[in-house]
Order: sequence, then C-alpha cells, then structure tokens
Amino acid sequence: MTLAELRAAFRRDAGDQAEPYGWATKDVDGWLNEAVEAACIRARLLRFADELTVLAGEDAVEIDHCHFEITRALWCEEDGRQRELDQLDILERDANRHAVADGPRGFVHRDGVLDLDAPAREAATLKLEGYRLACPMRAETDRPEIDRLHHRHLVDWALACAYRIPDVELEDASRALAAEARFERHFGPSPGARLRRAQTANTP
Repeated sequence: MTLAELRAAFRRDAGDQAEPYGWATKDVDGWLNEAVEAACIRARLLRFADELTVLAGEDAVEIDHCHFEITRALWCEEDGRQRELDQLDILERDANRHAVADGPRGFVHRDGVLDLDAPAREAATLKLEGYRLACPMRAETDRPEIDRLHHRHLVDWALACAYRIPDVELEDASRALAAEARFERHFGPSPGARLRRAQTANTP
C-alpha cells in the first residue's frame, strides 16, 4: 500500500472521509510513519549488514541512526585475525578500558555511536549485523519498506494516536485501546513491555 492508500484506509476506518477532516493529513501521515517505526522495533522486520573502517587510535565509531539494534560485531584486523565484540553497558566498558591492551573487545551502542572499550591498535574493519528502521514515507506513492502483508495493520497505530488527541468530539479512549491492542497482536509488545513482563515473571 502507498502512503496515499494507507491514509485513505485510516479515513475509512475512522469515518473521517468528508472535508473538513477531523484529523489533519500531516498528522495522519506522521502517525503512519510512526507505525512503521514501531513495527520495525517490535517485530525486528528489517535487517542490515554494514562494514566500517576504524583507524588506529579511534575508540568510537559513528553508525547510521536507523540501526537500532546490533546483533553481531566482528572485529577484523589487517593481518586476518578476527574476533567477536561483546555488547557492554557503560560500567563494563569503563572497567575494560583499564584491562584491555590489545585493542577493543566490546562496545556500548548509543545514539548512532559505538563506543569501544579500547582504542584500535591499528586500522581494522568492523563488520556489523542487526536490525534497522525503515526510511520514512514522504511522497504519496511511497510504500513502507516492510513486507506488504503488514501494511494494513499499520493503520491501527494511526487510529490509536488519533483517538488519544484531546478533543471533545474526536477523543475516544476505548477505541484507542482497541486499536493499540490490534497493533500489538500483530507486531508484538514494545521492548519496554517485554522487559517488564520478563521482570514480573522472574519475581518470586
């Protein structure tokens, strides 16, 4: 489905087909793009693979902001040696910096940057694999990058957003919750919700 088709599906489902519209087109388009982003994060729909050059002495590497999850980081030195880098938290990285003498062994992923736990001793290639966000839809004919079988379900996110807008005539908490539940059934819960459920399950 194109952006125009998704917007039309939203207006049909919301009963908002006559002008003046209850919800502005720019808002609807924004919610539809948010839906694609949420779907990518929840269901890990789009993979990526990338290779980055790291120069001697560098201890941080910029990556694309759309790469939201790193599942593999392979450090490849010029002499052919390779090793997997571990994903660390900030405290682990800082502790490692006092112990690592032969180049990086791990990294912290934050806001488009990989902070290495030690500077590169020599130039190397960092091979990354993981999951990424989709490019936003801007033109009427743009389509979500995710598989078309998911497209129709994106409208539920937009409906949930629309029904939460404070408005005497348009706000509808029950419809918002129902639309959000349909979206979650298809794409899964948010990462935060998964973590909370896991923590609850592990609580005696």
